[in-house]
Amino acid sequence: MAPKIRALIIFALLLSIPLPAYAYLDPATGSMLLSGVVAFFAALGMGIQAYWHKLLSLTRRLFGRREH
Repeated sequence: MAPKIRALIIFALLLSIPLPAYAYLDPATGSMLLSGVVAFFAALGMGIQAYWHKLLSLTRRLFGRREH
């Protein structure tokens, strides 16, 4: 086995060893994660809305449909 591949395998195995995390997750952490997910989808929707006509024109051009 090549030394680079062996080193990569050893590195991956060392990264996969679980270590205890002495961390405290307070009750607000769940709502913070939920608000982050909601914000992501809201931003994605706004981005699609902002570029809707360009996106529609691109898909019509790619799939050969005529514009009405």
